[in-house]
Amino acid sequence: MGLFSVGDYGLYEVKNDTIIVEVYSTWQYVWDMERWFFKVDDMEHIRLVKRKRWALYDVIVMKEYEHNDVFNFIPAKNLPSTYYSYCKRQKWLWEDKEAWEKWMKEYKVWKKWNKEKHKNMQ
Repeated sequence: MGLFSVGDYGLYEVKNDTIIVEVYSTWQYVWDMERWFFKVDDMEHIRLVKRKRWALYDVIVMKEYEHNDVFNFIPAKNLPSTYYSYCKRQKWLWEDKEAWEKWMKEYKVWKKWNKEKHKNMQ
């Protein structure tokens, strides 16, 4: 069973023994962002300890939830390139404008290369 819906986009980062997942979704006219905090218990289990949720209605509403849910951790063998990430292409996601511009230049080079690669495969 997955935690997130098909229409969700997200990023994650690892800090020490914590995995922080940010999930962005939209339904009708409402944007929603959640930040999930998982602690690594051992090589086979992660524990959801906290979740924060921001929703944009007429105003931004933030709620925080405490958790103690354990999940089996299944390592991914192959992860897709970060260039497939919808979120990373969005300027609003980045705190550092120069870092975003640098990443976008790299993305455009990759996109051109990827297009050529697939064209040659046909």
